[in-house]
Amino acid sequence: MASIALRKHIKSKEKRRSLKNAVKRSKARHFQELCDAADIQPFGLAYKIVMGKLARQPMPSSATQLSRIYSIPPDNGVRLLTNDEEVLALSAGIMIAKATGPDEIPNVAIKHIIAAHPDLFADLYNAFWRERCQGDGRSNV
Repeated sequence: MASIALRKHIKSKEKRRSLKNAVKRSKARHFQELCDAADIQPFGLAYKIVMGKLARQPMPSSATQLSRIYSIPPDNGVRLLTNDEEVLALSAGIMIAKATGPDEIPNVAIKHIIAAHPDLFADLYNAFWRERCQGDGRSNV
């Protein structure tokens, strides 16, 4: 009796593993078909589906990942902010009706915080660019 139950258990594990692998292969194949269709017809339905799936991917957060995506040459011509009026003038360009970014902080909140403490944002901005532009232009974070 025990050997029959053991065989059934092993058989069911094999079937489950086989099903999982088949689902993975099917998903990969269909996603590749979607990508190919998006290449053929830009901005069609396949493109929208693929972009929707890609948009749900986690944002890179480590310094190594970010440095591969974005780096600034040492001589980049970035002008540092010198006073509160410059910060407030830049913050006036923030659109409050736009969707939030990956940090999910509403733009209206950012705008109010900048208006309350423009000196802190000028210091933060300047410190970021000073550190970012040292050496080879890659972040030291």
